[in-house]
Amino acid sequence: MIEQGLFQLVTLNPTIQAAVGADVNGTTKAWWVLAPQGSVLPFLVFSRVSTADTYAMSGPTQKREAVFQIVCYSTSYYGSRTIAKAVRTYLGSYKGTLPDGTVVDGVIVDKDWDDRYEEGSKSFVYGAYLQFRVFYFD
Repeated sequence: MIEQGLFQLVTLNPTIQAAVGADVNGTTKAWWVLAPQGSVLPFLVFSRVSTADTYAMSGPTQKREAVFQIVCYSTSYYGSRTIAKAVRTYLGSYKGTLPDGTVVDGVIVDKDWDDRYEEGSKSFVYGAYLQFRVFYFD
């Protein structure tokens, strides 16, 4: 499943691990859709935005295009941008086989933007958003 493979690819990268850190279990601080309440910054939040099938005259092929967002949260603006740069640099031109076996034909950085800060319980929370188009075979 591409979600699992993409998550593993990003969270197992040493540069990204160093930028985000690990939780008490030693796992890179990253989640799908929503971080658990009380999560310690910095961390990543992944989400799937959309998926489209590729069609030939004979019908659908096995090639798909999925759009994913990864939000890089930190206690500072520069911290969120540093994490985003690490993710973008690593994933932005990826082509190969994900840890789960999904074959990726290519990844394109579609968008890169900042969110307004949010008030956290003790400080501000800054988010740097990355949107990727992932072309893969299902």
